[in-house]
Parts: sequence; C-alpha cells; structure tokens
Amino acid sequence: KGEVTTSASFPLKKNECHQFVINKGAADYFLISARQNGVDVELRLFEGGREIKATDSENLNSGFEFLPFKANTTGNYLLQVKWVDDRQTMLKNEGSYILEIEGKTATEQDSAFIEQFERAKYFYDKATSERLSNNSANAVNDYLSAVGIYQALPQDRAVKYKSFLTNYYLGVSYNLLKKYSDAVTTF
Repeated sequence: KGEVTTSASFPLKKNECHQFVINKGAADYFLISARQNGVDVELRLFEGGREIKATDSENLNSGFEFLPFKANTTGNYLLQVKWVDDRQTMLKNEGSYILEIEGKTATEQDSAFIEQFERAKYFYDKATSERLSNNSANAVNDYLSAVGIYQALPQDRAVKYKSFLTNYYLGVSYNLLKKYSDAVTTF
C-alpha cells in the first residue's frame, strides 16, 4: 500500500494483507494503532525480513489494535495489517480500518512507557491464554497484574482502551469462578 506517516482509512476484504513501509527517519519511538470497523486485524512488524513484533487482541471486529515500538536502527520497517477470523465469526467479508502512525524522538519517559506497556501486555496475553484454557484462577492473578501496570501508566488512548479490555476479561474470569461480587466491581 505504501508509506503512511499519519492517519489513513483503508478497506480490507477477507484474507487480504496490506503492507506499509515505516521510515525511521528522525523518530525512534512509534505508536501504531489500527481502529477496526467491521474487520478483525492483526498487526505484524518486520525489520530486515524478520518479524520483531505482533499484536492481535480479543476485540474481534471493533476497537483498536496497538503496537508501540522503539526503533533500533536507521532505515525502514515493514508493517503488515492482515485480516483475521480465527473463530469464523465474521458475518461480512469486508470492512475497513483506520491506521495511525505517530513517530517521535523518544525520551526516557517514552522508553519506560513502552517497557511497562509491553509488560502489561505480557500479563494480559498470558491471562487470556489461561482463561481460554479454563484456568480462570491463574487468569485472575495475571489480569490483576496487568490492571495494576496500566493504572500506573499515563492515561492515553492506548492505555485507557487496554485497561478497559483487561478489566472486562478480569470480570469474565471472576464470573467463571462464580465470584460474582468481584466480577461486578471490575465493570
């Protein structure tokens, strides 16, 4: 599709994959987001032909996918935005997404933010895997770890959205454990 440096909307059909070049330029910190409109996408980032990062939240065909990263080298990165329908739940064969790429020079705060955001994402992904494997007790502990990290971060759009998702699935996990009063307090 080309090079995107700000924001653009793209239609996406079933089983399509769009590719974008991200030129590092003077920036060394990027926040990539894709707002899904009737389509579930995954984001994959490549450097020199090697995948270095990926994200696909459980939000199906709405909401956001976020991929923050600190650039390591000069040159270009390749971003793939791919149609996903793992659960075969998509009723339509097309939708769209709005891709936003923000690049800036990283401060120590930005680097710490990325590190903590990734740490929270690790706990969130681990908890989701545990919840889907019917291990709700462990899922609750990991969701609580993720919530604690998200609450300590500056509350930008990505953090607020991920906090919402984490609290939602924390409530689902409490519900599966029949801890209804705990589930209610997460919403």
